[in-house]
Amino acid sequence: MSSPQPAPAEPSAGNPDARLLARLRADLDAALAPRLAPGSPVALVGIPLWTNVGDHAIFLGTVRWLERHGHSLVHAVSDEADYSAKALRRSLGEGGTILLAGGGTLGDTWPRRQRFRERVLADNLELAVVQLPQSVHFDDPAAATRAAEALRAHPRLTVMARDADSAERARRLGLDPVMAPDMAFALDAIPRRTASGAGVVLLIRSDRESALTEAPDPSLEIVDWAGPEALPRRAAAQGAHAVSRRLPGSGRARAVALRRYVVHSRRRMGAGAAMLERGAAAVSDRFHAHIVCLLLGCPT
Repeated sequence: MSSPQPAPAEPSAGNPDARLLARLRADLDAALAPRLAPGSPVALVGIPLWTNVGDHAIFLGTVRWLERHGHSLVHAVSDEADYSAKALRRSLGEGGTILLAGGGTLGDTWPRRQRFRERVLADNLELAVVQLPQSVHFDDPAAATRAAEALRAHPRLTVMARDADSAERARRLGLDPVMAPDMAFALDAIPRRTASGAGVVLLIRSDRESALTEAPDPSLEIVDWAGPEALPRRAAAQGAHAVSRRLPGSGRARAVALRRYVVHSRRRMGAGAAMLERGAAAVSDRFHAHIVCLLLGCPT
């Protein structure tokens, strides 16, 4: 199947961060392109069947990068529920590469996703695997040791780190990481609409990674984009339906489902961008809120 098509858009000439975005995209190209044979098929493991807009930005950036570089996305998996090593290998063939989704899950903050990563690696020792740009963090030494053994055991694994601290942590695991910007930087700049207000948007995490250390001022409006309220009710319901159905086994049905999911992911990304555009500037403890602000040309 061919790579799903994100909404085509060229970088906005009016974006004050256009040069920075172009440099980061070039850095990402230089890091990732040599790891994939030209035009080779890929399988993507870890598409976000959940609500966090940042993960959708990573997913859409990955899809956009593959499209731009002529790679076919022949198989996609979210997690254990729709993963089959046999189906993945059948779709990919001998000359393809498994891409493990980028993000902030290489570690023990989100242990289920880390265990799934280790399972995919153990199941596919004969295939090339690229871990797309990740943050790396472990609190439990035992979990770090187990992860190090699983990662080092794969003979054809490339690990990409999206920040210097993560690269150093990866080296402590005995790995040789490649530095690369987050996959969301592969997205095209987003034309910004006129800000709806002169104030500041406070987009603050509501999960375990929140930077808040005390109760916020009750007079301030704080929003988050990880919940269903980030989308209009009808679109949120459609997304929940898509998520509940999962992805079909393989072939044409999976291709159709993935294209539909790209549409839903773009809706969620658009809703997140709209939240950031409510004011003249934004403050956030979400990494991808800052990236989306760069794409919008919005002060953050």
